Amino acid sequence: MLKEYSLLVNRSDVAKLSDALVDNGAFSVSIEDADAGNPDELPIYGEPGQEPKEVGWEHSRLKVLTDERFNIKKAIENACADLNIKPPVLESVIDVPDNDWVSGTQAQFSPIQIS
Repeated sequence: MLKEYSLLVNRSDVAKLSDALVDNGAFSVSIEDADAGNPDELPIYGEPGQEPKEVGWEHSRLKVLTDERFNIKKAIENACADLNIKPPVLESVIDVPDNDWVSGTQAQFSPIQIS
């Protein structure tokens, strides 16, 4: 079983905390606009070679994917102490069932006849 943790993080801490969590054993970290869907939502665009100057949004949400043995509280505590940053708000934790993601993705495509 996998776990997905949702953390609210300030823009200034997004990149550092994301990297620290991966360095401490998280499988992946994605960054979302915590204000998405409301008037404070802020689009950030970047073209190849012209990436945005800022990483994340003023109010960012980190989605951290880990195995069930991962100690998120300890990882956050260690990362924040090392980085000298304020701990993020832990919004939620959800269980992510084990799936065969490759087969699931491939199932959306029809066979192609090659002759």
